[in-house]
Amino acid sequence: MLNTIRNTIIPVTTKWEIASTPHFEAENILIYKDDILKISAIPNNSVDLIVTSPPYNVDIHYNSHADDLTYEDYLEFTQKWIKKCFDLSKNEGRFLLNIYG
Repeated sequence: MLNTIRNTIIPVTTKWEIASTPHFEAENILIYKDDILKISAIPNNSVDLIVTSPPYNVDIHYNSHADDLTYEDYLEFTQKWIKKCFDLSKNEGRFLLNIYG
């Protein structure tokens, strides 16, 4: 089963009517700390910057994520969260990925 990506922070430059509460808000900046696969408060093609440190499947013991998926399941999981990031990002948006190691 695919679980959550923790510590995903998504700042956006425009405020919208949203269902979930931002982790931080100031002027025209909203920062969400949420599961990228489940967040619905952010419209597609609207995010300027995504910063993430996703699970790396190296058997780290997270509270809410099994970090020991099969290789095939991990590739499927990775494809899903990267596609969601791509869908949310503006054409000129930026994606910062922390690499384990």
